[in-house]
Amino acid sequence: MRPLISVIMPVYNASAFLPASLGSVLSQSYPQMELILVNDASTDDSVQVLERLLAQHPRREAVRLLTHSVNAGPGGCRNTGIIEARGEYVFFIDSDDEIRPDCLEILVRPMEEFSYDYVLGSAETLDVATGSLRAYPQQACSVRSDEDMDYERLLEAYFRMVVWNKLYRRSFLLEHSLAFEPGIYHEDQLFLFRMAFCTRTYAVVPDVTYRYFKRQASITGSYSRKNYQDMALVIGRMVQMLAWLQQHPLRLKAARKHIFMLQCNVSMHVLESTVLTPKEQRGFVQSFGILRLPWVEYRTISKGYWRDKIMFPAFYFSIGLSIFIYRIIQLCTRNESRI
Repeated sequence: MRPLISVIMPVYNASAFLPASLGSVLSQSYPQMELILVNDASTDDSVQVLERLLAQHPRREAVRLLTHSVNAGPGGCRNTGIIEARGEYVFFIDSDDEIRPDCLEILVRPMEEFSYDYVLGSAETLDVATGSLRAYPQQACSVRSDEDMDYERLLEAYFRMVVWNKLYRRSFLLEHSLAFEPGIYHEDQLFLFRMAFCTRTYAVVPDVTYRYFKRQASITGSYSRKNYQDMALVIGRMVQMLAWLQQHPLRLKAARKHIFMLQCNVSMHVLESTVLTPKEQRGFVQSFGILRLPWVEYRTISKGYWRDKIMFPAFYFSIGLSIFIYRIIQLCTRNESRI
């Protein structure tokens, strides 16, 4: 008997997307699968759509529909799914995305050969507004011991730092008490940051297994004040975790670098925001800029990052970003960190 995989899908006011998303899960070629749908107090007809789609489906018995009486956000839904899962492995999918028919089959094969903490596949993005489809194939790799871990590489690879498109060993999540903070935006970044430093083994497969739909109306596609408030909270929690890494110099260095680069990206986003007043912008930038690096660590950040993420947008799009560059240069002249 092959291992059971628990697929967890948060559902909140997603009735328009459920036929395609649910269909992509139920059409999986892998036989040993259960689907846990967590209705997060939806106010539309999502539940009715689910019930209609499942009514006569051959895999109906492999599906469980759970309901939150109070909205807990995607993170809260995933926590519920992890607790309720019966499978040896766990896979997350968003209710407006899709997976390839052989997604689970591809990801479970490496797990059957070696007990990885997780296996991740490659992804493609479909821009709904333009219809543009782009694949992001990842280079195949296999890390089977803590000594082989490169934490900077893991944190810098964008499609490795997403919650979906990974097959997790459920015991790994439970062993390290890895859970999402409910009720906040960007809870996945906090989860993945902590998870990265619990990781000892993982594998990457080059096959595209997940289709992510880029929508302007998504949480990350249209930032509000809550986005920035919650990001300040997330960065603050990351900084607090540095104490946990003090005895592990390589992990500590990777963590500090990741936090600094995140601060830069979010600060630039704030300075470009049209929903914030100048006073709010200054306040958020100050709240994000709580970590400074020793000079030697600034030098390890790639030239491409400074050019593409900082210099180019600063000089071509915003005087405010140019001012932010000056502030970064001031920070670079300091040889010590606050942390």
